[in-house]
Amino acid sequence: MGETQDSVTRKVAGDEWLRLIMNKGEETRNSGRAREGPKIPSNSCREFQPMVVVIGPYEYGYFECRCTASDKMKMACQFVQDSGISVEILYNKVADVASKARKFYDELSLRRLSNEKFTQMLFLDGCFILQFLFSFLRKPQNLNMFLVEDVYYIKLNLLSLSRQLPFPVLQSLMSLRFKEEEGMELINDFIDHIRAVPPQQGSSKEAIGKSVRCYIWSPLEQESQDQPAHLFELFHRKLINNRKVIDHSQSRTWHASRSAKDLKATGIRFRPNRTNDLTDVKFKSTVLGGILELPRFTIDVSSESLLLQLMEYERVVHTSGELWVTSYICFLDALIQDAEDVKVLRSEGILFNNLGGDQQVADLIHKMAKHQLPNRRAYSDARQRIGSHHKGINKEWIAERLRVYLTNLWIFIAISAAIFWFVQ
Repeated sequence: MGETQDSVTRKVAGDEWLRLIMNKGEETRNSGRAREGPKIPSNSCREFQPMVVVIGPYEYGYFECRCTASDKMKMACQFVQDSGISVEILYNKVADVASKARKFYDELSLRRLSNEKFTQMLFLDGCFILQFLFSFLRKPQNLNMFLVEDVYYIKLNLLSLSRQLPFPVLQSLMSLRFKEEEGMELINDFIDHIRAVPPQQGSSKEAIGKSVRCYIWSPLEQESQDQPAHLFELFHRKLINNRKVIDHSQSRTWHASRSAKDLKATGIRFRPNRTNDLTDVKFKSTVLGGILELPRFTIDVSSESLLLQLMEYERVVHTSGELWVTSYICFLDALIQDAEDVKVLRSEGILFNNLGGDQQVADLIHKMAKHQLPNRRAYSDARQRIGSHHKGINKEWIAERLRVYLTNLWIFIAISAAIFWFVQ
């Protein structure tokens, strides 16, 4: 019997569906950065509040913020005047990358914006961002039009995940406004300011690294695949230094470390690492204990929103599976049980508490780490070495005896010095 019309139709539809599956596989294999969906999500559950300025197309025209379109135009005018280049040339430079920039967003959210309106939005927001960063970091007097509180929230709004502007737009404007590496140096300085980590004394490696990073995304490399999608991605990259997880563990589970005060009781000291990357965690065993190297980390009122957005970015957009920020927050959660652990890490120059009491920091870390799943391979070498340290000799007892010995020695020296001074 011949095939019925329905069976033929089902076969053709089935073949097309199977070819679609295979085509998707080819797309993934041939893609340099295999990402599904837009690079900039249309919403984020942890945006900075209050929203003082609208950036990007998703909220364009829907909200009237304290920073109005008129304020943006004033900043854009400053940008044009400072550049010494006509507004037409600058606008056309943005127009050249507008079609590329459109691909960074969810197209369904852009249907209400014509190409002209979209390009105007890119130009105005791009000029505003760069002029705001320049004024904030180099000429604060230019920001007298804003309240001090608004300036604080604007800089945080610029790092809201769904309010990002495609980096090619910023790059096109920077190439005309700034000389050589000045534009990237400005952006790197802004990211360093947001991290709010005091510079480490005597770290020449860090100073060299900063000067080298200014050249990473120069105008000559504008078309490179490694160009960040936006400021938020660049911020994430700077935290992790694009490192890959190296698996040193055979275990499929995350074995948490002991708390900071417990580790200290066994003779383990904490020391800031040289790179300040969240990926750079090392444990070195010593005769009487060990040294755990960690990045310096500042906790303040903006930390919760920013860190939760970074973890959301790792889960939803940056689909590499590395989960470095998420894993580090979980690692901190293991080290911190209460205020005493925060105090230990503060005293060792690891944590900087700009939030309030130490218990507030502990509670915030617990809150952020709750229900988060770290990469089980992250920090596996350090975690294994700490575990081996506890399985060895009773170093806790030795450390305690050493402290008693050094205390008694110090008392003996002090008494001897006092007697010598009295006799004299």
